[in-house]
Amino acid sequence: MLPINEKYYPIAPENYLKRASYCLKQQDPQFLFYAALNLRCGIEARMREYLDVWPHISKSEKNNWKLEKLGKSCKRYFLENDTIQEITMLLEDGYQTSLRYHPITNELIRLGMYLGTLLHDQKKYRGKQDGWWLEQRLLLQNAGAHLDFACRGDLLGPALMRREEGEKVVTVCSTFIDSEKHRTLHDRMKIGKVGILKVEYLEFASEFTPGEMQLNDT
Repeated sequence: MLPINEKYYPIAPENYLKRASYCLKQQDPQFLFYAALNLRCGIEARMREYLDVWPHISKSEKNNWKLEKLGKSCKRYFLENDTIQEITMLLEDGYQTSLRYHPITNELIRLGMYLGTLLHDQKKYRGKQDGWWLEQRLLLQNAGAHLDFACRGDLLGPALMRREEGEKVVTVCSTFIDSEKHRTLHDRMKIGKVGILKVEYLEFASEFTPGEMQLNDT
């Protein structure tokens, strides 16, 4: 995965999202179509981040180019019903932190599929006062908010839990972006400071704010 600040044309989901946000701030209607392209690519990129890191998922599913099928794979292997998973870690030295899995929501999959219709020739002319333009802008903002929420999760899929020789084994895959939180956790776990895990499941509707993209300046 390329770092977010890669100079030329970075392709992490957050980069597509940031370009889409820029386009949505412009008044020229052509930028709505550029926003649609970046959001569509960002959704696919986040899906692939989720799928690529897990070895039990087949290459054919990871390499599928159809957004609908990528979405079905995310639903098949990860939590259904747009559920958020939060893992709280209390390490043996007293350090505590939480990691979250944010889902690719059913609504994000639906919006991503719709965005494809904006990437084709428009068969009907629409004047400046046509309400269609506002409808598309609101739809794109909603897609951006859902993608933004998905990108804010720490985990690339929910944690897998199993037992080996009587011991509980928890496997997590994380973005581990360049943050103090993740560096601290990585360094402590690397030297064996493992402690107590608490797993909770949260409702998406209680955590999500429609229409808001809270982008960091990166």
